[in-house]
Amino acid sequence: MVAVIAAVLLLGVPTAILVIAFAGVGDGASPTASDRDEGDGAGDGDTDEGAEDPSADADDPAPDADDPAPDADDPGDDAPETGDVPDDPDVPPVALDGLQGVDAQFGQLLTDIDRSERTMIAFQDDLSALFEGTGPGDADIVDAITELATERREQLLDAREPLRSSLEDERAETVRESYLRHLESWAIYMAAVAEDPNVLTGEGTATGYTLDINSSADRFSRTLEDELPDDSDAEVAAFAEGILDRGFRTEGSADV
Repeated sequence: MVAVIAAVLLLGVPTAILVIAFAGVGDGASPTASDRDEGDGAGDGDTDEGAEDPSADADDPAPDADDPAPDADDPGDDAPETGDVPDDPDVPPVALDGLQGVDAQFGQLLTDIDRSERTMIAFQDDLSALFEGTGPGDADIVDAITELATERREQLLDAREPLRSSLEDERAETVRESYLRHLESWAIYMAAVAEDPNVLTGEGTATGYTLDINSSADRFSRTLEDELPDDSDAEVAAFAEGILDRGFRTEGSADV
C-alpha cells in the first residue's frame, strides 16, 4: 500500500524542481546520478537518445487503455488531464517578423526555449494539482503520476526538436547548447518519474536528478546573461529577461 504524505514545493524557481514528500512506495530508494549513464550530456542534442533512459526499452508505463475505468470515488478521477502547454501572459513572446541577423537567431532560440520552459512548468503545476487534497492511502495516485510524467515528457521531447539544430552565431549557439543540457536533464528526470514514482521522494534532493536540473539551470542562466549581445533588439532582450525572471532567478541576481 502506498502512503502519499504531501506535495511540497522547494527551491524558489519554477523550473528548478518540484519535490514530493513521498513515502511507502516499493523499496523507497531515491535514484541518483550514479544510477544512470554518467556520460549523458546535451552538447550535441543527441544525448537523451543515447542515455540509459529508464523508459526507453521498458513496457509503456502509462496505464493500459484496456484497463477498466476507475470507480467514481477513486482518487485518480480527480487527477488533472494533461493538455496543451498553456501560454504565459506574464512573458509575452517576441515578434519574430522583422528581426534580422543575430536578433532573429536569438528571437527564435528564445521562442523555442520558452516552449520548453512552459512544458516543465505545466508538469509541476499538474503535479501540484494532483496532490491537492490527497492523503495517506491514496494509492491510485501512482498511476496518475506515471501517466502525467509520460505525457509531459513526450511534449518536452517535441519542444526539443527545434533546439537540436546548430545556430550560425557563436553566441546563440553557446546559449543553445547550454539550454539543451538543461532540457535533457528534465527529460531524463521525467522518464525516471514515469518508470518509478519513488523518484519524487523528498530524500536526497541535493544529488542525482535534482542536482543535474538545478546546476544546468544555473549554467544556462549565466550563459544567456553573458552571451546575449548588449545591443540586442529591445523585444528580444525583454523576452530573455522574462524567461530568466520566471524560471531561473532569485532575488539579487544580475539582469541580462
